[in-house]
Amino acid sequence: MAASSSDQLLEELRECLGRVKEGLRPIRDGNEHLVPFCEALECVFRDGLKQPGSLFGLNKRDYWDWVEQLPNYIYNEKQNPFLMQTITSVKNSLKMRTSAGRGRCFIRLGLMKKILSVPVDYLLKNRKLTDYWYSRESIIGNAALAANFMSLLFEVTEVDFELAYKNASFLDESWILPIYVSLELPSVEDFGMVVW
Repeated sequence: MAASSSDQLLEELRECLGRVKEGLRPIRDGNEHLVPFCEALECVFRDGLKQPGSLFGLNKRDYWDWVEQLPNYIYNEKQNPFLMQTITSVKNSLKMRTSAGRGRCFIRLGLMKKILSVPVDYLLKNRKLTDYWYSRESIIGNAALAANFMSLLFEVTEVDFELAYKNASFLDESWILPIYVSLELPSVEDFGMVVW
C-alpha cells in the first residue's frame, strides 16, 4: 500500500529533524539543515489547510491566520505567556507584509522559544476549530497523524536554536535569509583623534 502524502510529509519532517539533531548546536542561520527543516515544518502546517472566510479563494489564508486568532479561542485554560508574547511580536513586526512571512517568522521564534507544540495542542483541543481550519485527511486534522506530529514537535524542544530575529524582512519571499552582520566601529578616541 502506498504511503499517503501526509505520511510522506511526516517522514520528511522526521528525517530533517534527525539531520538537525545530528549537527552542531546551537542551530544558527548558517546551518545547512535549517532551511529544509523549516520548509518541512511549513509543509506540515499547510497540509490540508482550508480557506475559511475567503471569498472565491481571493483572500489566500495561511497557517499564520489561525495561529494569530488562537488567543481568541482559549477559554478554559491558562494562556501560555511565551506563545502570547511570540504571537504579539510577530503581529507587531513591520518587517513582514504577508501571512506566509509572518508564519515563517512565527516558526523561527517558536523554535527559539521551544513553543511550536503549544499552538498545535491548543488547536487540537478544540475540534470545531481544527475542523474549521483543516480537512480530516490532513496531518493536523487527523487524530493519529496529529499525535505523530506532536511527538516530533516535542523532539524539536531538545534542540537549541539561535536565529536572528532582526533578519526577517525576506521571510515574505523565502526561507533563505541573507547573512546578517553586525559591525562595531571604533570611536575616533580609540585612534587618538579629537573631533572639534
